[in-house]
Amino acid sequence: MDCIASGDESSVVGADVNWVYAMPFQRVRIALADAVLAGLRALLPPGANYLHFYDLTPKRRIEVDRGLVVLQWEAALIVSRLTTGKRQEQARTRILTHALPRLQHHERVCRLLLESRARADRRDASLVLRLRGSRSITPELFVSHVPKTSDKLTWLADFIVGAFVAEQVRGDSEVWRSEERRVGKECRSRW
Repeated sequence: MDCIASGDESSVVGADVNWVYAMPFQRVRIALADAVLAGLRALLPPGANYLHFYDLTPKRRIEVDRGLVVLQWEAALIVSRLTTGKRQEQARTRILTHALPRLQHHERVCRLLLESRARADRRDASLVLRLRGSRSITPELFVSHVPKTSDKLTWLADFIVGAFVAEQVRGDSEVWRSEERRVGKECRSRW
């Protein structure tokens, strides 16, 4: 196990009036993590504490996207179509149930950082326990919830999902087209 990963989430009403729920997972080899973190820090706008897609101007988004190209990371975006916005937790559970074993056993991830959702983090913790009980994942996969400001690796996942949602909602496709070339995308909870 030589990788760490991060994840984020977003949901939006799609063009077909159904909700789309998306979770990106990006991974970095532990040996390259310091270089990736330094690169992310260098992309911060002046005075900002963290990199957040929606806080950036369209011009700055393109600049950040160009800066991300040189960093060594990989990602997958898992998309689930919903019938209502109330099914977000079900979609998240389905995606995590599929993604966690994949991250540990196929992508060699030993630590997953998920952006904290405050009290909703308990649902993820319960799911992790169930997956360990069924032996889908082992305790060697450490899953933690972190505030956006505390871990820079979550910024990558935020940028990916922000670019995807901006394209879905507003047709802002320039940044997403660039990210899509580097990000594997699967629909309906398939990796």
